[in-house]
Amino acid sequence: MIISGVSVDQKADDQADFPWRGRARRGQRHRVASAARRVRFVTLFATRAAATMPSRCHDQPRDNDREGHDAGRDPEREDMTHFPQVEALSTPRLLLRRWRPEDEAAIAEMNRDPQVARYLNRPVDPATVEAFLGRMVQHWQEHGYGPWILESHEPDHAGEVLGFAGLAHVPPFLAAAGSRPELGWRLCRAAWGRGLATEAARAARDDAFERLGLPDLISVIHPENARSQRVAGKLGLRPTRRIHNPLLDREVDVWTQSATDLRA
Repeated sequence: MIISGVSVDQKADDQADFPWRGRARRGQRHRVASAARRVRFVTLFATRAAATMPSRCHDQPRDNDREGHDAGRDPEREDMTHFPQVEALSTPRLLLRRWRPEDEAAIAEMNRDPQVARYLNRPVDPATVEAFLGRMVQHWQEHGYGPWILESHEPDHAGEVLGFAGLAHVPPFLAAAGSRPELGWRLCRAAWGRGLATEAARAARDDAFERLGLPDLISVIHPENARSQRVAGKLGLRPTRRIHNPLLDREVDVWTQSATDLRA
């Protein structure tokens, strides 16, 4: 799914799996060659964002076309352009916050773990891992929302980066999943088994419905990914259909939930 098998990660122009996309702006497509350049890359995005984002606080998608699609905007996404910005969300055990350059090492280590990457919607290679943080930052700049970094509040783990959870647009190869943002999560193995994925995904889901005003969400989950299925079930998502994932050459499940369902 996005994150437990998230699809956001796009590779190069489409690479990266936490699902999630938007058309890259000109001049932002080059890959960062070194740690120093990556820091400058992220700082540049942050500076541009401060100058161009609404004066409220968090945002939502502005360019509604997914990367790789030239024409037309999605009217459903077009309406999601006016909402308060926030820099972070908080739960009893987690801080969900925006990405920072110093998050790169922990996220790269997690993405290289074969157990973490086992059910992602695409294989993870070194180029994807290297470019991942830049793509997450770009998703936020293109759409005004995206996956949140998960930082621990727990006394024994305070300040540790545990993974990420939040919204992303599915890549073009999963276009059959539809145009709705995908809710995904991905945590390092040390954080598994304690309900943290559910806690983080619930906070991101509630923010999407309440602050962003999204009518519904999807999550693309590998049929053998029992952990993500349990998280999705606890959140109230339900599998509604299957689509073909050409990179895995197999069917994957699309889970859905609407804001109306949540209020019922």
